[in-house]
Amino acid sequence: MICIGHRGASAYEPENTIRAFKRAIEMGCKGIEMDLRRTKDGKIIVIHDETVDRTTNGKGKVSEMTIDEIKKLDSHGEKIPLLSEVLGEVKADLYLLEIKESGYEEQIVSEVKSFNLLDSVIFISFNYDSLKKIKESGGKRIGLIYSSLPSPIKIAKSMGAYAMLPKYNLLNRTEVHELKRNKFFLIPWVVNDVSILEKMVYYGVDAIATDKPDIMKQLKIILSKK
Repeated sequence: MICIGHRGASAYEPENTIRAFKRAIEMGCKGIEMDLRRTKDGKIIVIHDETVDRTTNGKGKVSEMTIDEIKKLDSHGEKIPLLSEVLGEVKADLYLLEIKESGYEEQIVSEVKSFNLLDSVIFISFNYDSLKKIKESGGKRIGLIYSSLPSPIKIAKSMGAYAMLPKYNLLNRTEVHELKRNKFFLIPWVVNDVSILEKMVYYGVDAIATDKPDIMKQLKIILSKK
């Protein structure tokens, strides 16, 4: 089962920063997950929120700020990175790129292609249209994120989705069996509790997204004592 650092090792480092992503890899993650938005002057950056207010010392909407303005902000000692900076500086087996807004899917795919990383990326989103545009732009693997039942299996299959990313509390043995029967790569989120992780292992998921990569070591210790 693959451990994916959700916004990096975000329980321990500033989320969606180079430092957080590198820490996740150092802590044993094979993959990292990040959120993408575009600046006023058309640069793809890594940030979750629509505004910079929560994660930096600045205020304002990402879409109304230039990259120069973004780069002047402090995010707990770090800078908000460009997608290209993360892909160039952080080596991972798997990159989950979450598209937060529609309209620049082709640009995202183009940047990934420039690093020859298409085979290492799963483009993910809640937005069906964004995922369709990713496929049309040459993205190889897409994943549908969802947080309520029933699981949108028919929609995911119709768009050729590779992965399904349900909120972890939607899963049980029956649900996992159905998703696996339909040949989806299964990545529940966000698993930060060892008891929940034990359930995910028992259910047979393929990967987990977590803020706390050290949760995997905690599980090994627990299992070794049983």
